[in-house]
Amino acid sequence: MINYCKTLMLALALTGAASCSTATKTPEKTSSSQHRWSSEVLKDVRYGDFERNVMDVYLPEDRSPKSAFVINIHGGAWTQGDRKFDNQLSEYLVSHGIAVANINYRYANKEDTHLSGAPG
Repeated sequence: MINYCKTLMLALALTGAASCSTATKTPEKTSSSQHRWSSEVLKDVRYGDFERNVMDVYLPEDRSPKSAFVINIHGGAWTQGDRKFDNQLSEYLVSHGIAVANINYRYANKEDTHLSGAPG
């Protein structure tokens, strides 16, 4: 549980830093008639040591320190799924001025998580 909390806190810190700093990758800028705001998308941003510790960060162009921010954690019972399944949700939110970190996470297993002492 402590490792999960540390990972989540790291993700929060990194996404906050990403919204304030210059991206190392060229962001994709999107704008269309159905979107109210232009946006910047930072793809495949690493936030930890594990292979799946990757996120996509969606930032409204006119963001400020008071802009709303959502961390989207995909479903899958900590054992399956991918952030890419929720891209439409992230695009919808950023089109309404809400910043989003759409994250992947490492899957739970019996070797290096709280499940190591679980029966079965």
